[in-house]
Amino acid sequence: MSFIVGDTFWIKNPSSKNVRHLYFAIADGTTTGGRILLVNMSKVKEGNDTSCILKVGEHTAVTHESTIKYHEALLANPTDLASGIRMGVITSGDKATPNLVQKIQEGAKKSPFLRQEYKRFIP
Repeated sequence: MSFIVGDTFWIKNPSSKNVRHLYFAIADGTTTGGRILLVNMSKVKEGNDTSCILKVGEHTAVTHESTIKYHEALLANPTDLASGIRMGVITSGDKATPNLVQKIQEGAKKSPFLRQEYKRFIP
């Protein structure tokens, strides 16, 4: 199973009482040494990173104004993602459009919350 930029995954987030959040693949193995850089979205709350705000309609899962939580970015091993999907722990979501991916990548470049080591993976 291979994954590319724009793929999305519903993954339980330990920092949110294991509520499932949508994660976007914003860098794939071509820039990350074979791993996938994932960032998740969450409802906008006071004090959240505002580097990238998603509006209703920009993705099928965006039902209210949401923010990308760059501080919770993950570098995922594709084998682990595939395993999680097979076991039902991770669910694939609707693909993000190229415009949405670009918006999230641009937010990643300017976010003060994304780890510097991850910023070098953003195309």
